[in-house]
Amino acid sequence: MTTSQAPAIHEPLPPDPRTAPSRHWRGRLAALVDWLLVACAGAVLYFGQTHTVYGDAVWRRISLVDLLKNHTLDRHPYSLVGPIFSAPLWEIDPKLIAYYNCIVAAVAFTCAWLLLRGRTERVVARHFILLCLAASMIAPALGSYYGEMFTVAGQGVGLLAVVRRGDTRRDKLIRAAGWVAVVLGTANTPASLPALALVTLAWAWRNRRLRYGFAAAAAALMIWGEAWLRRGSPFDSGYEVFHLPNNTPMPYVGVGGFSYPFFFGFISIIFSFGKGIVWFIPGLVLPARRRLAQFGAELGEAYRLWMFLVAGLVVLYSSWWAWHGAWFWGPRFFLAGILPAAAALAACLADRAARPLVNLATLGVLALSCWVGANSLMWGHDLPKLCQDNEYQLEHMCHYTPEYSSLWWPLVHHLPLPRHGVLIAGFYLVVFLRLGVPVAGRLLRQAREWAASGAIELRAWRI
Repeated sequence: MTTSQAPAIHEPLPPDPRTAPSRHWRGRLAALVDWLLVACAGAVLYFGQTHTVYGDAVWRRISLVDLLKNHTLDRHPYSLVGPIFSAPLWEIDPKLIAYYNCIVAAVAFTCAWLLLRGRTERVVARHFILLCLAASMIAPALGSYYGEMFTVAGQGVGLLAVVRRGDTRRDKLIRAAGWVAVVLGTANTPASLPALALVTLAWAWRNRRLRYGFAAAAAALMIWGEAWLRRGSPFDSGYEVFHLPNNTPMPYVGVGGFSYPFFFGFISIIFSFGKGIVWFIPGLVLPARRRLAQFGAELGEAYRLWMFLVAGLVVLYSSWWAWHGAWFWGPRFFLAGILPAAAALAACLADRAARPLVNLATLGVLALSCWVGANSLMWGHDLPKLCQDNEYQLEHMCHYTPEYSSLWWPLVHHLPLPRHGVLIAGFYLVVFLRLGVPVAGRLLRQAREWAASGAIELRAWRI
């Protein structure tokens, strides 16, 4: 037999025509279900809560109105970088200001999907978007005019653009636009500048390029320039050191600035029942860096930078006198943590080769994350009034006591469901089942394999 007549034994077999269409059909159906859930999540976040302007957001709106109506710049400490982009809404109807963060989130996650499409496993990218919207603490940020959503959109999506690979003109423009977004997001929250410095240092070290430090320098110039225009000095932040009467058991309350003991602030930010990111952003504890690299190198790089960003914020705010974010649902200063948490959870959900303990942890984190999303939407504006009574005399109970944590007190005190609460709760249950059932199936299969391997020999046990 000649060489030309030898059978090609190394050629791959053609796909089975009986199974290939079935897999294709199931994949398209799963994608359709995921996108329907993403659309429902957007509708639930928009229509399922009251959109108001309160707290610090009132001062942001006042600053914007002074600029647009009176053409003056006030001395308030809150940046105008984010609010200035809401000027068209105010011109159309001042009431639309309360919906500004919904528009910011819609634009941000649309851009995130466009950046991930074709460069990350599609199911991971879809689940990342879905988890950010339906299994995170994003709801209170969208129901208010606070500045955290704009900062997260600029820094988070900007960093996702920064890690884009390729040498085409389009790739370079996307990276440049990403750095612009990062600078704008940081300027909107000046306290995040040290965190950005840590991110740029990590990225410069990884790429051996000093030029990435210019992003932190540009953000600093914007922050100092705004302070100079509004308050006459680039180093006048507008925050005044003050002393409040302390009638609470918390011994370090009442002094402004970075006066809180770092250690106590650090462990409170991480573990406190009312504000701890372990409870409100549980996806941060999942091991995901290597898993993300399997599904898309760029999302893995973005995850690394997002974790540096969150670490920088934690270190900075540990000494801030109001590390807890005051009267707000959850740890609002750390909203950026929902991005790496969602990425990590999406990677673990898609990892079919994960070990049983990882699958069990994934299922637990998914359940807690869905509860965080449902709770923040249904009771995000209904916090325990006990902690406000008598000039916040019992404020510590909302920070450290599980029964009065905003995460658990609706269950303990049997709060009634809000309007359309049954439909909202049903939506979050569907999200949990859609994402959790495949993981539960893997766990059951692994349990059967473990039992069949003879690991349990009841006959070997004796009294």
